[in-house]
Amino acid sequence: MIITHQYVRDKFYEYNELMFEGKLPPIPIKIGTSRGRLGTCFYTVLRRPRQKPVNAFFHLRFSSAFDLPEEEWEDTIIHELIHYYLAFFEMNDKTPHGENFKRMMKDINTRFGRHVSISYRPPKNGEDVPKYRFAVVRDRRGQTGIKRFGEGSYDEFVQCMEERCGEGSVTVYESTNPFFGKLCINDRMSCVLISEDALMNHINDEQYETSMCEEED
Repeated sequence: MIITHQYVRDKFYEYNELMFEGKLPPIPIKIGTSRGRLGTCFYTVLRRPRQKPVNAFFHLRFSSAFDLPEEEWEDTIIHELIHYYLAFFEMNDKTPHGENFKRMMKDINTRFGRHVSISYRPPKNGEDVPKYRFAVVRDRRGQTGIKRFGEGSYDEFVQCMEERCGEGSVTVYESTNPFFGKLCINDRMSCVLISEDALMNHINDEQYETSMCEEED
């Protein structure tokens, strides 16, 4: 079965009423062709000085690049709706699939006879494609900057940028787009300025927000 926008939309309304007490607001749904993952729940963390971060701008994305049994697609949609529920009601775990996620997943599996799992590895075609981790910083002056960083170096950067950008936002991403691989990795707390139009031209279906959707091994 190849997933479609109408299929996801119908399942959203069905599972929202059946499993989530109708509490989830309608959400934009996009179908792409990524071969990196089946589904993703995106959102942006809005950060303001001396205020609690707020999750906003939610949308769901699924890939039509995979032909899978319908039951696997159903469980994938439920998996992403759990992410959506936890993020919308500010119940995020410290890790993408922490105790709150596991508890809700186990409850749904038990009550509804589902087989939702922590992670699913899509079948691979060819060699692994490298992924590049970077941040998009939007400040209160309307400027947009990007910075690529290595493993373990982004926490300090995000904290620093939160203090600098005022009423703006800092969002962490990963992408297989070689454009982001060309950005230098360094320890300086600085960004490369880029227009929103140019940035959007390079963000594709394989990009996802790591603060929520990173799969565990």
